Amino acid sequence: MKNSMTYTALCTAVAAGLFAGASASADVVGSTTLEIVGVQAFNSGGTQGNTARTDGSNTFFSSTSHANDGLWGNSLTRLGAYGIDLTGTNLTASNLLEGWGGEANIPVTTTVSGLATGQYDVYVVYGATTGGATAEIQAALSGETLAAYDDENRDDFTPGTGDFDLSIAKIGTTASGVTGFSVDVEGAITNSGDREIYIGVGYVLVPEPSSLALLGLGGLMIARRRRS
Repeated sequence: MKNSMTYTALCTAVAAGLFAGASASADVVGSTTLEIVGVQAFNSGGTQGNTARTDGSNTFFSSTSHANDGLWGNSLTRLGAYGIDLTGTNLTASNLLEGWGGEANIPVTTTVSGLATGQYDVYVVYGATTGGATAEIQAALSGETLAAYDDENRDDFTPGTGDFDLSIAKIGTTASGVTGFSVDVEGAITNSGDREIYIGVGYVLVPEPSSLALLGLGGLMIARRRRS
């Protein structure tokens, strides 16, 4: 009995270590649990948020929400208009960069920092639709090649109340031992009436192989002890 309790304590300790970096208020998209950082081009005081133009320019938003001028639209209430369901997340209607037609082709970079040291699977969070319009975004970990994501190659989604869904797609995995990462995003649409809806980035801590092996070993020893 003492040995069984020892192995149980070992498994509990390892499991606690594996998930120590997870927040109690984790976000859920479809059936996927992850941490989401909503895009914020500017903080409420007008200072730079977690997202900036990749080329360093300060000209970020269109003067109107749909100006076909190569800039992102500053239409911060459009999430509701699109019917994107934010239930189960910490996102708000202000977490949105929107492009219409070819207006949002400028690259932007979102930076996430201050994480527990580790390796992370990284996702782009965006709006996609199976309706008449096309909604597509290009994204990649900074320094890697951009890839396009829409309703056909997403990993999970929460259906919206309208034509647009809250969607996630895994874009890559960081190196090990990092405390943050950055994601490059660019508009992908050129047809008038189609949309680019960039909402944020998500991440999941990748368990270390040695910890998983130790957890599996503890479970095996408990099973053997119980059979004996």
